[in-house]
Amino acid sequence: MNAKNYWLGVLAMCSTIAHGQCTNYYEAVVNGCSLLRIDDSFDRAYVDVDTIREITRGSERLMNVCVIAKKEDASSKRDEYELSIDGNLIVAVLTNGIVKSLSRDGARIEMPEMNLRGNPDWRKLSGKFLAEALRHISFIKFLALDGNANATQFSVIGRNVAPQTFEYVCGKSGLFRQVEYHTNSDIMRIHECVSRNGVDALRFGNDTGRRSAGWDLSFSATFHVGTGMLKSFICKEYSVKFSHHGGIESLVEFDSVSRKAVRERKWDERGALTCDRDLIVNPYPPFNSENAVIRK
Repeated sequence: MNAKNYWLGVLAMCSTIAHGQCTNYYEAVVNGCSLLRIDDSFDRAYVDVDTIREITRGSERLMNVCVIAKKEDASSKRDEYELSIDGNLIVAVLTNGIVKSLSRDGARIEMPEMNLRGNPDWRKLSGKFLAEALRHISFIKFLALDGNANATQFSVIGRNVAPQTFEYVCGKSGLFRQVEYHTNSDIMRIHECVSRNGVDALRFGNDTGRRSAGWDLSFSATFHVGTGMLKSFICKEYSVKFSHHGGIESLVEFDSVSRKAVRERKWDERGALTCDRDLIVNPYPPFNSENAVIRK
């Protein structure tokens, strides 16, 4: 497959940017068609600390995951997983590590069609970073089902820590996730951390709603209101922002050792490069709070 056809394939797989169809896809990919979602126990936006702790403890739920079957096709890079989560069956089909379709109880969710136009190099770059983000945010990655791991039965623990805010820890992967929703139930933000101590404990930290010591950031992602499209994705290597249409707006690359920003690029809505800044040679001036302007 030549480079042109490869990137066309990537863009096709990253077809989640269609208007009005992204929310259901992302929601299903993040929580496994609602099988990993905890019921919201908060009926008020503001409650006292003791009530929060009581609700959090009472909402804690253990979910049992069983891998029934896994089919791999190395030539097409296609994987199919048949899972049982608390006795509910779900089938996930992935291509190049990206969830392409999910089926549960006869219902099927697929990637919407993509309609991104503009500079070809910019479309290619947008597709590349969308693909990388989609690999990370899926529940398949969170459960560590990709790769050659042999465990077929394991557990996920979840809890409700604030209005529209939920936390999860997977005993197999050792990953922690905090998922926040808008008031209309659309996904707003995901934070994922990895345990420094491996996967020897299926438990939360002592604090509520924040990560305690012993966890390192894996990635953080936010989503646009309304369209549900990915808005930003941050990991150790880079920080990228997307428009409502799915095109890349800005990209900041970090040094692999120091984690400091080394390069920043920005594009307009048609993919024309508007900024390419070497942050080592030409860094931004330090923030001066005395000259800061508060915009109303």
